[in-house]
Amino acid sequence: FGSHDVSPVVALPCLRKDAGYTNALFGNVGYTGESANAAIEAGDADAIIFGRPFIANPDLPYRLTNGWELAESDASKWYTAGEESRKTPEIGYADYPAYEVK
Repeated sequence: FGSHDVSPVVALPCLRKDAGYTNALFGNVGYTGESANAAIEAGDADAIIFGRPFIANPDLPYRLTNGWELAESDASKWYTAGEESRKTPEIGYADYPAYEVK
């Protein structure tokens, strides 16, 4: 886990197995549904947290469960108004649609 190029990456197995960390351990940053499940099943983490993927995928649990494609998010609209959302205030942080089965 880490903080998107802000801090060094620390591998969960290092904390759990090598350092003997016994409290609840949550991982984050860069996981897919498959890699999150693998980390939990291996005992490397108790849970995996999804932050940024949730912004563009308000239905993230359903997408991961069903193997549906994840939508890409536009960081310029996350917390402050970007140029497009200044012109159209309803565009931005909360306008990402749920997945539509085709």
